[in-house]
This record gives sequence, C-alpha cells and structure tokens, in this order.
Amino acid sequence: MRHARAAEDYRRVLAGSVDRIPNRQQFSSELPGISKILILKGGAKDNPTAMAHITYGSAGRSRTDTFSINKRGELNGAIPKELSATMSREDLYDEVLKDIESMDLDYLIETSEPIIMPGEGPATTPLSQREINLAGLKEDLNDAGRLEFIKEIKGKLLTTVPKLGGFNNYSITVFPRYAILESPQVGNALYVFNFAKELDLERYGRDALSKKIDSMTPEEKNALVHDLPWPLPQPFTKTQLRGLEDTTRIPHAGDWRTKLTDDLEQRNKA
Repeated sequence: MRHARAAEDYRRVLAGSVDRIPNRQQFSSELPGISKILILKGGAKDNPTAMAHITYGSAGRSRTDTFSINKRGELNGAIPKELSATMSREDLYDEVLKDIESMDLDYLIETSEPIIMPGEGPATTPLSQREINLAGLKEDLNDAGRLEFIKEIKGKLLTTVPKLGGFNNYSITVFPRYAILESPQVGNALYVFNFAKELDLERYGRDALSKKIDSMTPEEKNALVHDLPWPLPQPFTKTQLRGLEDTTRIPHAGDWRTKLTDDLEQRNKA
C-alpha cells in the first residue's frame, strides 16, 4: 500500500515534468548511512529522464547506487543490501521526492545567459579535511542545507539558475524588492541586494508565472530573467555587487540563518 502511494506521489509531482529538473542538484540526507543524494538529468529531448545517485558508506569506503526517474514520473531501483536493515525502499523514495519538491519546479527558471560574470562563480579552492569537518559536511564541499533554507523563505517569486552550472554554481532567488545570490559550496558567502525598482507582479507574481513558465521557450525564459530590474548591467561581478550601498554579504559562519532573516526583515520594513 505504501509503495502504491509513493508511486502515485511521484506521478503527481513529475509526470510530464521531469525535464524541468535542473542538472546536478545535490542534497544532504536525513537517512542513516546516506551521505548525499545527487539528482542529474538524462535521456533525450523527446524522452527526458533523471537519475538519483545515492552515496552511502563510511568515508574512504563510500559507494554510489543509481535510481532512474522516467518521463512518466516513476522512480526505479532497488535499495542496496547494506541499507536494507535501516530503511525501506519507500523511505528512500520519500526522501528523493522531498528533495525534488523542495526545488519548487513550477517557479524555477534555467537560463543560458550568465548573470554573474564568467569566472566570478563560487570559489573552488579545495578545503582541508578539518575545514570540511567544521562545516558539518561528510565527503564533499557542498552544503545543500543552504539552498533548502532559502527555499522556505516566504514571499519568494522564483529562482533562476544558469543551465550549465545548476545549483552547484550559483542560484538567484527573487523576491518583489530584492534577491539572494547563493551557492552551496563551502567557502562562498551569500549576497542580498535590492532591485533597482519593485517588480511588476503582473509579470513576475507567482499567479502570473504559474500560467506561463511551462509553455515558455528558452529565449522567453532568458528574456524574463534579463528584464528583471537588476541594479547593475549584466553580467556583473561580485566585486561590483559588494560596491552597492544596499548589498549585504553574509559569510556562512556562526548563525548566518538569523543574520539573513534579520536582514530580510529590515528590507521588508523599508
């Protein structure tokens, strides 16, 4: 019965929408033994699929298994024997679906044009194992919890990501008066900045977007993002962004979530 409900939930969320999933979405896991879940695009244009790679096992002896998601929204794959004693296949299916739903696919826009100057993406300098441990990570340099936190902030209109980099590069989450530039990679701060003017909700409001995103061409999506009232000509650098009076740079250290929440509260009151 539970497996039937899980299959129905996948079809509800993903049937006909698998191609909306942006590439390389990496999530931490709450399931015992699993260190991360990486969701990738696959298949041909007329037969889109996605894959969920799960990494499990101890550091230095980790393994990866792959589950596939077809265009009908069906997840296929057997749970590894090493994990079967601590979780069911339905537990894993539920977590992958939760990760996919957290992307808010109906309001996610991929662009093929850069917003941040090429070469100005996240820092990629390898960190020491001590720095990785201090960041609370297990095996890699990405902290998916950052993006998961931002996705839950009320008032969000849309999130835009560059098509090639996906969330592993950077994302910009758009609100009516400001935006958050973020990367899940350790060593990168997030930036909050105001738009040049408040957004036109007849074009960018969630009610308006829900009626058109699915039918928009790539060129129309590029134009929608390009036409946002950015405070600087595109593409801009993070140095230029820091030079703006109303930009807040918040390093991922200490209680950065509270700092971000306080900053947004002040912007909403202004």
